[in-house]
Amino acid sequence: FFFGCFPVSPTMSAERTYLPLYAHHHEANRGPSVTQLLGVAVVAAMVGFFGTVALVPRSGPATHLSVTPNTRTAGMVGAAVAAAAVSTELPAFAAQQPVAAAPEQFAAAPQRAAPFAYLADADAPPVIADLQEADPLETLKLGVAALFIPIIGYASWRFGSYKAKVDASEAAEKYAKELEEGKFDKVSPSGIATVKGFAASSEAGWKMQADTLRARGIEGISGEELAKMAKSDDICIVDVRDRTKYKEAFIPGSVNVPLFQPIQGWDLYKIARRVQFAVFGVQGTEYNPNFTEEFNRLVGPQKDKKLVVLDDSVRGTLVPTQAFPEGKAGHALMTIYLALNGGFENTPMTYVEGGIGAYAKADGELAEA
Repeated sequence: FFFGCFPVSPTMSAERTYLPLYAHHHEANRGPSVTQLLGVAVVAAMVGFFGTVALVPRSGPATHLSVTPNTRTAGMVGAAVAAAAVSTELPAFAAQQPVAAAPEQFAAAPQRAAPFAYLADADAPPVIADLQEADPLETLKLGVAALFIPIIGYASWRFGSYKAKVDASEAAEKYAKELEEGKFDKVSPSGIATVKGFAASSEAGWKMQADTLRARGIEGISGEELAKMAKSDDICIVDVRDRTKYKEAFIPGSVNVPLFQPIQGWDLYKIARRVQFAVFGVQGTEYNPNFTEEFNRLVGPQKDKKLVVLDDSVRGTLVPTQAFPEGKAGHALMTIYLALNGGFENTPMTYVEGGIGAYAKADGELAEA
């Protein structure tokens, strides 16, 4: 926006002065002007440059912004994009043809009517009475206002950069204070569960959870093991799938406490989340804001039992693999992490490798609501 204002601002004043003439010229000769070509080139160059900067590999954790752009490469890409954008307009620009001088009835028109000499269709000109000499003071005011556009753009950019630094500093201080107070977990306005400031399913967020779970000695069990102990009075099976899936097939005697729920509400954050999920053709979900209350109410009375947490078949594991050296985040493991930090630190807990699917393959008993 800032750089694009330079070729555009002078045109604003001229456009106001010759407005009736330009309107007719646009209808008669639809090709782009030199100023428009310059504007297209500038905007395309900026898009190419900053697009390359955004896509260049970064150093540091994936959850932090640490840009090390190759400005030479970005500049070359910007120039190539600008050339490609201008080339698409060149045929129309070259196709414009100047015409003969305007008819005699324009001789009495003000000097500003000179552009009529270049109209492609002089047989149907605008009415001369509609053309008025531009007020010099008004033109000066418009020119000064146009010059302020890049200044305002620059000031906005500088203020935005300063505000971002202040906000980041305040956020860091806030998280540091909350960590000291034991407030480990938060939920973003869009319904994303976070761990110490990182999305719970992100690489950094999951690593912190995995480290905590391993330090507490959390291990998984197989579907066969759960099938053998499902009816034992010494365990409490906690199913954290959403209520719809739970009703379709659940283990008799299990407790359903959904960790996530379908996205509720239509504010800006929620709409953006819905669109993200819709791109992949799946239903959008968000963290269940009542999870802690429901978990304490339904599972709290059974704290003396061993908790077996169950989720979908393709969820997480603490077993490292070549693709996932830290294991893989999942709803059951996230639930155990929350429970360990929410008053269940002395309760033995485990999760099922392979989730409800592994239990079903082991011929475990399932019911339907």
